[in-house]
Amino acid sequence: MWPRIGPLHTAVVCYTAAYLLNYVVYWRIARRYALSWRVWLPVSILSSMAGVVGSRIFYDLLHSAWDWRALLSVKHYVNGGGWGGLLAYLLVATPAAWLLSPRKRAALDLVALVIPLPFILAKLGCFCYGCCYGRPCALPWAVVFPPESGGAPAGIPVHPTQLYEIVGILVFLCVVRGLDRRRWQGTLLLWFLAIEGATVATTECFRGDFKEHACLGPVTLSQLLAVLAATVSLVLLVAWARRFPRVRRD
Repeated sequence: MWPRIGPLHTAVVCYTAAYLLNYVVYWRIARRYALSWRVWLPVSILSSMAGVVGSRIFYDLLHSAWDWRALLSVKHYVNGGGWGGLLAYLLVATPAAWLLSPRKRAALDLVALVIPLPFILAKLGCFCYGCCYGRPCALPWAVVFPPESGGAPAGIPVHPTQLYEIVGILVFLCVVRGLDRRRWQGTLLLWFLAIEGATVATTECFRGDFKEHACLGPVTLSQLLAVLAATVSLVLLVAWARRFPRVRRD
């Protein structure tokens, strides 16, 4: 693992690169969907800001450390934790894309398709740094973090939960590739929430950093939200499939 790149935490470097990559991916996919810069540019800016600030706000609220003045300090973001960045992104990007674009379905698909590459880069940063680590295990793919890692127990084989979430993203990309785009246009965000929700709900069972989590009885807040998102998305996808049945090709 590489906990640091020079004086900076690897996670900070990768997350910064992920947010920059976010703009490039928005631009490329928006061109493919023939969506105007008046749609993708403000959505990308607003969603990036939401991801950065929102994850810090959620983290502070969960840890009872809320101080709005701290949000004005760069140091607060660089040296602090974060939670719910993807949630903040979706809460802002989805309504913004819907309101700004006359082509609603294409705009919603844009929001979903932008997520994978920046998300994978961010999770690789977590893996290199050692945050979001898993429980101890003796499986062949267990990983061992060095003493200078960002919280993971040094020298103990643990679940690579960061990589588990990347696998979920790869599954989403495979599903998208196999979909009939005409039939499922406008539903890619639902597919993402269904798959990512199932991935998060499962991965949380193997997480070892529960001191950083908000727990509601036997489950974490992340699990609860993930199951809710996956369930609602699956119900809507079933309803969509019934409304738009597959066209048979002779």
